[in-house]
Amino acid sequence: MPEELRLFIPRPEDGWFYVQMMTDPETMAYNAPWFPPDGCIPEPESEWERLQRGWIGKEPERFYAFLQRKSDGAFVGV
Repeated sequence: MPEELRLFIPRPEDGWFYVQMMTDPETMAYNAPWFPPDGCIPEPESEWERLQRGWIGKEPERFYAFLQRKSDGAFVGV
């Protein structure tokens, strides 16, 4: 049975998950051609601030959310 997920609309203090993902070489390996050597975003904290200004709370023009597993509340993606 597939895991049930929900959308989690992040608040400014929830940026730790975004930063964690953007600095994880395994997660970001697909991005390596654009951000050598490992694909990690070089300044994830400032990128998170940019996302907050440009995307979060900008519905219906833009939408940004984390995917969260319902069973344990773990974040699994953006």
